[in-house]
Amino acid sequence: MQKLILQYCWDDYSWGGREHIPFEYSSKEQAFVDFFTLYEKEDPFCFLGEKFEKGLQCFFPEILTLDEWFENNKLNNKK
Repeated sequence: MQKLILQYCWDDYSWGGREHIPFEYSSKEQAFVDFFTLYEKEDPFCFLGEKFEKGLQCFFPEILTLDEWFENNKLNNKK
């Protein structure tokens, strides 16, 4: 099992943000295939026990390894 982060933006017309859902999956590639297969087939759809709606309520989804997520979100501690 690989430790991963599902990251996506959401918007409900009056408020929005970025969500990060940590999870374990057999591989990043399989999680990507499973998520985007559901994303293309159904609206709304469930993945990892969460309900997702396409359009303005779930966009820019990414699946990242922990290393990728930390690299993208690290703080620059320049003194």
